[in-house]
This record gives sequence, structure tokens and C-alpha cells, in this order.
Amino acid sequence: MAINAYSGPATLVTDDGAERDATVDLFVEQEGGLKRWFGTARLDDVPPLEELRLRTPDGREGKAIITRVEYGSDEVELQGSGPPPFDFA
Repeated sequence: MAINAYSGPATLVTDDGAERDATVDLFVEQEGGLKRWFGTARLDDVPPLEELRLRTPDGREGKAIITRVEYGSDEVELQGSGPPPFDFA
């Protein structure tokens, strides 16, 4: 069964191959014929503001960028690019 959200563990992988464990809340939203995925990640060590790969426990990956960092918080906002790394309707 397809869903429009994923909440749970993930790994953020930067261009240099560094991996950071995170807990994510990801969503797919459709406006007209366009779909986009986005969400938040909570992690101890915020990676540089660059394109990264987000890997879910089943091994699927999606490209994303960090769009917002609130310093003093362990949460960042993400915007996905291309297919999301989770099932959606």
C-alpha cells in the first residue's frame, strides 16, 4: 500500500561520503500535476548546506538539499529532488 509520508530513521550522505544518522519526517505534496517531496530531519551534526543523498532503511535514496537550519536546534528542513526514497500514492 502506498503512502504519502515517511517518518523514521534515515541516513544523510554528503558529497564526500560522510554519513549522518537522522530521524526524518518526509511528505509528498501534489499541486496540479506536479509532485514534490520535503520534510525535516533531526540529527546531532548538521552537514554543510549542499546537495546530499537521503537513504531510508530499505536502501532507497533520494537527492535533497537542506533549505533551512535553525541554529541551536537539531532540526533542519529538506527539499527533495527527483523521486522520493519512500512509497507514495
